[in-house]
Amino acid sequence: MTSLIQANQALTWGKLDHFYGKEGKHNDTNYYYMRSLNIIVMRGDAFAKMEATFGRMIDQINNHLIDKSKSSLKIYLGFSRFSPSMIKQLFKMIKILNVYHMGKKSIAVYWSTRSNIDMKALGMDFKELCNFKFEIVNI
Repeated sequence: MTSLIQANQALTWGKLDHFYGKEGKHNDTNYYYMRSLNIIVMRGDAFAKMEATFGRMIDQINNHLIDKSKSSLKIYLGFSRFSPSMIKQLFKMIKILNVYHMGKKSIAVYWSTRSNIDMKALGMDFKELCNFKFEIVNI
């Protein structure tokens, strides 16, 4: 529960340096990876220019979950808009997470809708593809 509260603060304030220092923070303000807490947070507008950020996130997911000392990962996603490029990257991410989940890794994705009906509908579509925990939250 603590990590959900922390991620809620991250999605709301976008100020993870305050909570975690600079561990895993990338140059853009849309993506944070906190290895010691097994948490990834990605938020903001999802435009085509974010494709590199999605690629970095997928690399971090693979690197994190291939590590035998890491048995879990929580991913918090909060977008105000989406693009075809984002949808393609999220499908790729879901396929990877399904494989790791079958390999006995504990995976949880929290999809923040921020009261956006389109984002809620997209999250519901993604949830149907997941074999792991995928929760739609209104943060």
